Amino acid sequence: MAKLNFIILLAFGLSACGGGSAENPSGSTPPTDRPTNTSCLAGAATSFSAIRQSNAFSNLTFNQPIAMIPAPSGNQLYVVERMGTVRTFDNNPGVMTSTPFADISSLVSTAGEGGLLGMAFDPNFDSNGFVYFSYTGPVSAGEPGALWSIISRFETNTARTAIEPSSEVQLLRINQPYSNHNGGHIAFDANGHLFIGIGDGGSGNDPDQNGQDRTTLLGAMLRIDPGTPDATRGTPYSIPASNPFSTNTSCANGGCPEIFAWGLRNPWRWSFDRTTNQLWAGDVGQSNREEIDLVQVGNNYGWGCYEGTRLNTQYGGNCPNNLVHEPPVHEYPRSDGSSITGGYVYRGNDAPSLFGQYVFADYGSGQVWAISDPYTNPQRRTLLSSNNLIASLAEDANGELYLIYIDIGRIFKLEPDPNSTPIQPFAAQLSQTGCADINDPRLSASGMIPYEINAPLWSDNTDKQRWLALPDNEFINIENDHDWNFPIGSVLRKDFSLNGQLVETRLFARHTNGSWAGYSYEWNATETDATLLTSSRTVTIGNQNWTFPSQAQCLQCHTAAAGRVLGPETAQLNRLITNPNDVTAQINQITYLDSIDLFNASPAEPNSLPRLTEYDDLTAQPGDIARSYLHSNCSHCHRAGGPVQSNLDFHYALDFSAMNLCDAPPVFGNVLGATQLFTPNNTSDSIIYQRLLAQSASERMPPLATDIEDDQGLQIVSDWITATAICP
Repeated sequence: MAKLNFIILLAFGLSACGGGSAENPSGSTPPTDRPTNTSCLAGAATSFSAIRQSNAFSNLTFNQPIAMIPAPSGNQLYVVERMGTVRTFDNNPGVMTSTPFADISSLVSTAGEGGLLGMAFDPNFDSNGFVYFSYTGPVSAGEPGALWSIISRFETNTARTAIEPSSEVQLLRINQPYSNHNGGHIAFDANGHLFIGIGDGGSGNDPDQNGQDRTTLLGAMLRIDPGTPDATRGTPYSIPASNPFSTNTSCANGGCPEIFAWGLRNPWRWSFDRTTNQLWAGDVGQSNREEIDLVQVGNNYGWGCYEGTRLNTQYGGNCPNNLVHEPPVHEYPRSDGSSITGGYVYRGNDAPSLFGQYVFADYGSGQVWAISDPYTNPQRRTLLSSNNLIASLAEDANGELYLIYIDIGRIFKLEPDPNSTPIQPFAAQLSQTGCADINDPRLSASGMIPYEINAPLWSDNTDKQRWLALPDNEFINIENDHDWNFPIGSVLRKDFSLNGQLVETRLFARHTNGSWAGYSYEWNATETDATLLTSSRTVTIGNQNWTFPSQAQCLQCHTAAAGRVLGPETAQLNRLITNPNDVTAQINQITYLDSIDLFNASPAEPNSLPRLTEYDDLTAQPGDIARSYLHSNCSHCHRAGGPVQSNLDFHYALDFSAMNLCDAPPVFGNVLGATQLFTPNNTSDSIIYQRLLAQSASERMPPLATDIEDDQGLQIVSDWITATAICP
């Protein structure tokens, strides 16, 4: 839902870490029998801190959960589901079922980042039964924009067990020009005021300049008193006197009276410190910075003139040099994550090491962090790394914290980790990892098996070699969709060379808890060894930049929807290789791997298996070549269940007509002057081509770790577009 954006539209994802597609390796000879592997094995994942996550309610699953809130009194929890429903259950780890509390799905539009986005109980709920919802509704024929952001009040039945759908009173209707950046979170502070977070209206770089416009409710934190209608303004709510423009009767008078603070891009999730009543917000960035703001009345937080502390050079509005704006309490670069999920200042009892720290997450990378001393000396530390999409954090009545996973429909709790000593799963030097020859780490360990692929992933003109290693007596399971499921303990290695010089080795490992993680090693100039990097790093090699990805960036492209592993799949490895038993002949690679007992069940005959098209196949149709290219470079994000908010699907197995591509408008407005994702015989009006061609790093795809334009990829996509006369 990309927060429900979180990663850029059309994020043609680069496989940032080991195990992705790449060119055919040179100089790697497969073994004639399956080798014994006792050294290149993935053990426990990195223990980042004294905090872990556990499945809080193992008997419950939800449909796209995006929030959880406690009952005003008692032990009940309420989970908000994006499609327009709310379910409730007892806060008990052994709870077996949840029950419906609300269903307003008939009112909700889930276009773009829309849906039922927020819920809040009235401070006097036990007596009045009022519940407030924040949702997006459709526009009617003739109405402007893409959606309506609607804040409504509903009444519950006398037992307070369900809302009365016919009782809706709409408090606010805010027109959204685009279907992203809706914000949507709502909550009451300790003074009984309702706060409403609203994004800048969408698209990219705030094209309507709403963030700095105080005469619109977009791009702002709003504050109202819903308990008292205002006859003067004709609104079903009143305005707190301390709002900065409270004396204005309308937005046209120089500032909307509902505004509490402004200059926000997309305040997706935020919360009040239950001790201080201060408001902490995560504001989703554009392409450079994610930020945490301490939101206070009357402050301007800089967007779109500023993204975090950086001047936003892509903004088209007027940004005076003396613009007064509040800098973030903390910001982090896109190398660490891609879409902040705001959290809470921890005030619970179960994890005393977290007390008073601001705990938050990143939707794109799955990282969970804590800010120590957030009010005085904010310092960020990693708590844990998740393989799933964290739509929200949640706080129960006791102040304990939870992670809301939208992709798997589960709720996990943060709790003390009894194994609190930080341990890196791989050595600091590649030669000591067990995945390299200890005397010459340029060579793989003897237990690793080289493999080749059909459709290369673009990696800035590097040559690549790759290997895989399984624990002895463990096997690969080929799934029904021909993805390969590697056993726990498996490690994939990929080497990158520029002009014959080794630059980087990446390991991609499946640890004992079932999670995958990537590790990047930087080679020294003499190629005698490579050193493990703990964060992203960019260096200049020759006349080009080379970016070493962070662990967080690895999982931005090695997505859960793609099964984490990208390169090793049937369609990529279904190809001829030199026969290790007869170097004068060739053998199908899958047949060979089966002959050395790599699979738990023999696959079908290669001719009946899917196969991606090689880019230099002169007999292939342009569409087949382009589909292979897009599958390798883009489909790990752009597919069913992927982490981008788009219906676009680049999986090779789909028919062209099922890709939601041809003559399809973009979700978030025109991109780089193009009006369609794919316009037959027109590259200028095809976003998939213009994204590859874009010169701006914030708009070019793939979005990670590439610095050089992919001329071959441009030609492949161009040939397909120009060879297509009409959409299917």
